[in-house]
Amino acid sequence: MHSRWDKGLDYEATYTRLLNALRRYEGRKLQCYVLIALIELRNGSRISEAIRAFKEWIRTGRTELYILVSKNK
Repeated sequence: MHSRWDKGLDYEATYTRLLNALRRYEGRKLQCYVLIALIELRNGSRISEAIRAFKEWIRTGRTELYILVSKNK
């Protein structure tokens, strides 16, 4: 049974597809988009959280980050 947030998303297929896209795209902008999507997928985060994590990762180079979660409805 799938949880509500994933809408039946096939994790393995999506992960493989994103990794292939990362290898295929040569433009930095497109690679950034794919990396942010990978962060979202791997961590189950919202887009805003993934963008903040990506920016912090670029800024600091750390592999483990703490990002404030914004729960708005």
